[in-house]
Amino acid sequence: MAKLLLIGKIPLPIGGVTVHVSRLMDHLNEIKYEYMFYNLHRGISKDLMIAMFKVKRIHLHTSNAYLRLFLTVVAKFSRSELILTLHGDLGRYNKLTNFIDILTLKWCSIPILLNDRSYKFAYTINSYSKQISAFLPPLRTRPLPNDTLEDLKLFCDGRKILCTNAYDLSFDKHGQEIYGLSTLLNACAQQNEYALVISEPTGHYYEFIKANYNHLLNQAFWLNFPHDFYEILKLAAAFVRNTTTDGDAISVREALHLRIVTLATGVVDRPEGVIVYEDVQEIFKVLKTEPTRYSTYDAKKMLNELMVLYEQA
Repeated sequence: MAKLLLIGKIPLPIGGVTVHVSRLMDHLNEIKYEYMFYNLHRGISKDLMIAMFKVKRIHLHTSNAYLRLFLTVVAKFSRSELILTLHGDLGRYNKLTNFIDILTLKWCSIPILLNDRSYKFAYTINSYSKQISAFLPPLRTRPLPNDTLEDLKLFCDGRKILCTNAYDLSFDKHGQEIYGLSTLLNACAQQNEYALVISEPTGHYYEFIKANYNHLLNQAFWLNFPHDFYEILKLAAAFVRNTTTDGDAISVREALHLRIVTLATGVVDRPEGVIVYEDVQEIFKVLKTEPTRYSTYDAKKMLNELMVLYEQA
């Protein structure tokens, strides 16, 4: 039996966590690293409990804070070392859920945080905390349909592509749109140099904008079906991450990896090369005046750091 159990979900649905888990599996398969995978789409089952008691190490990926705590407790009873990647920013929830996260950090073997702010806080709770990016480049992607590409070309009409993405329609603890699409659409309505392309695979955000900001709906080309966002990034001149809360967003790393101008809010520490802005109205001014900046991040570093954790005694 493999000594590593990887727990998480893989697309569908498409989101930062599922994409990361899927790519991690692809890279582990490429180097022929032996592991077991349990898909949380199956829910909590007897098979999962048995597997957790048979392996030396578990690597857990889930955005459900209560499930994280439960599986951390199970791992303690099984005496398996649990490595936990927290894909969001610490402190993003209400008081109870944030407290649940603190217990999980304290009791898991090795917490992995994605940005400097979260890492520094986690280290005060668990000195085994690590800061490792969640970005791995894709080994394979699915091309966009030809009819979609034709429609996109017509929509752009010679304009440069500014793209953004949203996992789903969601709101932060203050009731604000996490992905900030309505404010971004409003800003795009006041310029004509860039065509906004929105990657939103569920269609929920499209319906929300249609119901509440219908006059802005046609300011963007919507891809509201499952697809590989990486394929959109390859066509874009710039990428924007207009979020109110975040982790170490994979899409930000992807844009930097593809040497695309990358702009983002400063709600978390952003990687080298990201142009940070405070107000959405600044985006198009920045695009006209800022020099192009790119990251020097080594995309293979993350996998190497994980392998050290998987193999340590």
